[in-house]
Amino acid sequence: MANLPRKVAIIGLAGALTDQILKEIADGRLPAFKNLFEEGLMAVNCVSTDSADSGWAAAASGTLNGPDAQYLWECADIAGKKSILLNYPTPLRGQL
Repeated sequence: MANLPRKVAIIGLAGALTDQILKEIADGRLPAFKNLFEEGLMAVNCVSTDSADSGWAAAASGTLNGPDAQYLWECADIAGKKSILLNYPTPLRGQL
């Protein structure tokens, strides 16, 4: 069995244009992103919804089930893991 990472970071960028980010990386202006993309995984346009709120909820839960979805930080808590949520742009339900 392969060794799984002990820590995971999920970074969501609202309204970011993938082509522009990749151009800035190629031009040497986003070295931290370059490192993240080279050492990690990049999912492009992974959520498509009709509103920003539902888009962020889908990204945070991995599903389009709306208010009934279980958010990633809730799953981490159930698994006994810690989570940190920074600058989440929509209202939250439950506890962090």
